[in-house]
Amino acid sequence: MIEIKNYNSVEEIKIEIEKEANYIIFITEDYILNLEDIRKKFKNRNFYGVIVPHIIINKSIFYSSIAVVKLKKEKSLFKLLNMKEISDDDKKFLENINSKSILLFVDGLSRYFEKLVNNLNNSLNKRVKVIGAGLGYKDFSHKFTIFDKDGTYKDHSLIIGIDQNIRMGFSHGWKPIYGPLVVTKSKENILYELNGEPAFEIYKKVLYEIDEQIITKENFFEIAKNYPFAMLSFSNEDLIVRDPVKANDDGSIQIVSSINEMESLYIMKGKREELIESSCIFAKELFSNKIEGIGLIFDCISRLIFLGNEFKKEIETIYECGEKEDLKLFGISSIGEITNSKFNDIKIFNKTTLMGIIDDN
Repeated sequence: MIEIKNYNSVEEIKIEIEKEANYIIFITEDYILNLEDIRKKFKNRNFYGVIVPHIIINKSIFYSSIAVVKLKKEKSLFKLLNMKEISDDDKKFLENINSKSILLFVDGLSRYFEKLVNNLNNSLNKRVKVIGAGLGYKDFSHKFTIFDKDGTYKDHSLIIGIDQNIRMGFSHGWKPIYGPLVVTKSKENILYELNGEPAFEIYKKVLYEIDEQIITKENFFEIAKNYPFAMLSFSNEDLIVRDPVKANDDGSIQIVSSINEMESLYIMKGKREELIESSCIFAKELFSNKIEGIGLIFDCISRLIFLGNEFKKEIETIYECGEKEDLKLFGISSIGEITNSKFNDIKIFNKTTLMGIIDDN
């Protein structure tokens, strides 16, 4: 069984004297100053902690909270990976994982995000189901996102293997308004050129021609949150969304995670009601079935920024559309969503709602 408890303060946390358990501690960033007190609460216990922008429990969003997830030790495993350098021992570990599913938590703003995913795709058994999220802060600052009894970790990821099946999938509700454009120059999470021209110049021109939007380096994030990019998947017709976050002085655009050269790229647009309806449709399909378990939701923080006050409505709608009286829903706002659902390999998404249900029998 998986147990989840939510706390409003460190003092409230009560951990049973139980050695045969693994713990994942989710904290919002305002509890970083309490790390030593949290470590004391989990003294002599096997745990990892992660920093998240928001915590989601059932139909509520917590901007300041601590959530503790307890897993049976014999049915779970932890592995901390340095995303900069995946060692040969790490690769052997990944190749030998025989868990049914993996929960994956990653430094969401790390330049090594894509490198990690490529290593996982090369090493993990393709039958292992993967669902996960990027970790981070509300202001998108790049700092440590994982902690344990020994320290804090930046540019790291946490792999959690569990011996339960997960049904999962995603929805986003964004629709293409222009494209395809060809990515003619990119590196890691920097998009340099589209159709042989500076990426920002093309993006600026299209937004003005299509929607009369005047975008500058100064107002970039405010405008761009409404117009993400998307790549066409080669394995099916799904569009994989990429989030532009900054225009650079050299005419390039910084995005969350990466886009490879020669990708076909679309510019997208969405309406709040259509994004929420998209999440409802998938929640109804996923949760209203006979599988008993814990529902997972990783909902992109840039989606929260776009929806504004309507984000609460989206979470409430997902819960209600699940049509399950006793649905237990747990999740976070995320900086990038990760899954191999519907794909042969693990993919990174942005501005997407990723949902799953863990068979907890």
